[in-house]
Amino acid sequence: MKEEYRGKGAGRQLVKHAIGYLHTKGVETIGLYAYSNLIGFYSNLGFQYDEDFSVLNASALKSISSETLPIVGTKCIPRIAEFDLRCFGGDRRKLLESIILEQGNLSYCVSKDDDVIGYVAATVYEKMAWVGPLLCQEGNLDAAVMLLKGVLNKLTGLSVYVALPKKETALADFFSFVGFKADFSVARMFFGPKVARNCIYLVESLERG
Repeated sequence: MKEEYRGKGAGRQLVKHAIGYLHTKGVETIGLYAYSNLIGFYSNLGFQYDEDFSVLNASALKSISSETLPIVGTKCIPRIAEFDLRCFGGDRRKLLESIILEQGNLSYCVSKDDDVIGYVAATVYEKMAWVGPLLCQEGNLDAAVMLLKGVLNKLTGLSVYVALPKKETALADFFSFVGFKADFSVARMFFGPKVARNCIYLVESLERG
């Protein structure tokens, strides 16, 4: 927005309109990621602070060894979507299909006795990639690292971004070890009841959560 139009309430009206529209569609909880200077703005509109996230970047990812992991395909999506629903608290099947089934993107899963333990996906562009979403059962760090190694192994040389909760210190240590550095931070905020469950989690994107 141009400087001369700032501070006149346009942003507030746009957000209120978006909230109203989503409520007409039956949405009970609205989430977003806010830069630190905008937390107060969204708080005044009724959003509640949840937790802080770090956005990390490896500008030219080095080669990472990994195990061969099962690729998520069309047949696996119902199980992945069901697992995601239990962890995330909302139905993201259409979003997951748009990422996983897109040619050129990456997706892997880990299961035990036909039960999904975790999965990861990455959106891949010509020179960069965004790793996420990743969801794993709470406390199963080994599976999360296995999934990350599997997807990062395919992204050598690219500029790679991830966003993770700051409380996930063990994952942060892993990313630091393989060459990622902190880029900036955001806060997750909710309008309405908090829906996310406890799980190991990487953001799909700052735009879509």
